[in-house]
Amino acid sequence: LGSRSESEGILEVYDLSGRVVLNMETQPGYQIFNVDVQELSRGMYLIRRFESGKLVGLGKFVKTE
Repeated sequence: LGSRSESEGILEVYDLSGRVVLNMETQPGYQIFNVDVQELSRGMYLIRRFESGKLVGLGKFVKTE
């Protein structure tokens, strides 16, 4: 998720039930995303980035506090 993007995109965070819990637009260029997860509950989440409707990045993280 820190690679160069060629166009605008969407960054989505999903809980393990598949529900989108966070959604943000991203701009073209080299991207390192800061995502505010303060409002999310503890647990594991999947993060996906889409450009032009195509999946271009995928990751996961665990919120512990």
